[in-house]
Amino acid sequence: MDDIPLIIKELLSYQSSIKIDVKHASKDFEEISKKQKSIQQEINEKYLEKVKLKNEMDKAISNYTKCVEQYDNLCSKERDILIEKQKREQKLNVINQDY
Repeated sequence: MDDIPLIIKELLSYQSSIKIDVKHASKDFEEISKKQKSIQQEINEKYLEKVKLKNEMDKAISNYTKCVEQYDNLCSKERDILIEKQKREQKLNVINQDY
């Protein structure tokens, strides 16, 4: 029975050390939570930027595709016109040779 007060005294001596450790652990936890919130905010901002840039890229690709199609169509029309022009020149040459 005499040992019980010694154990209690020893445990009480650890109590202040434990309180300090708990205080430090709580402070560390709070700092980690703040860092996590900060990183989460940055992640959210980058996600929104990523979505915005992807939408801009999709629009640019769509515009580029339309432009290429229009360019190809114009080149095709030009080719058809050149072919028609050559045919007419050949007809004119044939007519001119006959006279």
